[in-house]
Amino acid sequence: MSVGVNEDMTDESNDAVKLALDFVEALTQREYDVAFAMTSADFVEDGGNPLSLNALREQFEMIVPTDWVFVDMEAIYAANPPPEHLRAKHIRGPLAIMEAETDWVDDPDVAFMYVSIADNVEGEGLSVFVTRDLTGLKIREITFGRP
Repeated sequence: MSVGVNEDMTDESNDAVKLALDFVEALTQREYDVAFAMTSADFVEDGGNPLSLNALREQFEMIVPTDWVFVDMEAIYAANPPPEHLRAKHIRGPLAIMEAETDWVDDPDVAFMYVSIADNVEGEGLSVFVTRDLTGLKIREITFGRP
């Protein structure tokens, strides 16, 4: 069930899904410099505040502490698949894209993604806007926490 090409999505939308998963995966692996390298020059948190590498780490660790116990969503789905209407379309380990919107974002944004992060208690999540710049797709904005 790992992320793959979705025939119903454009190549750019599939690339946006991969970028969102790569970004959050880097955060969960505490590779903050790798995640930060995936952000746009005007990277901000919800509300428009610029976000530095250190602020990204601090904000993420507020919602996903370093003692977090991740669970494998792929194994959970394999053992006990949820109803179709509740199923995430893109899963990688403890990460699942629960919402991927491409229709209502304004150019140069490509997609809005809500990524859930599974743990052994209740889970957490974050939202990102994926944008297009001169170097390719980048994460432009992040909102920490579940809606």
